[in-house]
Amino acid sequence: MIIFITAQPEHPTKQQIIQTLDSTHIPYEVVHPSITWWKLQKKLHYTPDLLCLIAPDHPRIFYLCKRLGESNYAVVNSPDITLLCKDRIAISRKIQQLLNQFKRTNPNALIYIPDPRYFRTPKRLVSALSLSDFPIVIKYPVNHTGIHYVNMKQAHELDTIPRFFQKCGLYVEKYIEATDILLKCYNFGEIVITQQESNRQSLYRALKSTPETYKSRKNRTTITTPSEIEIFTHFIAHKLNITLFGMDFLVTEDNTFWLVDFNDFPGARGIENAGEIIANCLIREKK
Repeated sequence: MIIFITAQPEHPTKQQIIQTLDSTHIPYEVVHPSITWWKLQKKLHYTPDLLCLIAPDHPRIFYLCKRLGESNYAVVNSPDITLLCKDRIAISRKIQQLLNQFKRTNPNALIYIPDPRYFRTPKRLVSALSLSDFPIVIKYPVNHTGIHYVNMKQAHELDTIPRFFQKCGLYVEKYIEATDILLKCYNFGEIVITQQESNRQSLYRALKSTPETYKSRKNRTTITTPSEIEIFTHFIAHKLNITLFGMDFLVTEDNTFWLVDFNDFPGARGIENAGEIIANCLIREKK
């Protein structure tokens, strides 16, 4: 049996997952993350040959991941990785460590990650940065929010940072002067699919639901994954032992790739059969 834990089963990709599972003989159940651990554990305990798929789209999922990590149930992806990805700084540093390992055997790979810094308050950020450090990128430090607040060109613009950012502190990266190309790379088991997005502003959205973001998705085209990104993607999948994840790369004029976002359960809205591919990954894992 497959248990799919998600708060948003109506999401197009997740709908495809459910429809694909419907067409198989494998039993499954969609469970909301608000379920108590006792009730979930009861389902897990009395279900033989079980596989869980967790989508981190609800705050309570992190509590469930902590409990699942303490158990021996089979989970796609790893609860430890979902917990790690909650912290944007922690996952960035982890991927940087893996990139350093990757470059020992692939020294010519033109893949980089902007150096992350964390400040508790805007005041500390201003005191630490000089005018020459601008423009910078500011992101919400708690991952899975879908919120990017970026491209602060001058120090006085920090006054516009929303208060809820200040509650959790500020995640800061050096701004990358890139082309108008954003690559969205998805790992689905053994399959790697990359899309090119022409509207770079989608990366700099305030919320996922903005009209500009929807418009940018329609501008996506699937391309051949650059070889070094594909090799690095397989490397990440092997080292973290995860099946599903996505990475966003900015591309500079000299064809250098800058990894600016990591998502352990990408929506992959621009890929028509993404849900079907994920469901087939689950079926293979189940077997």
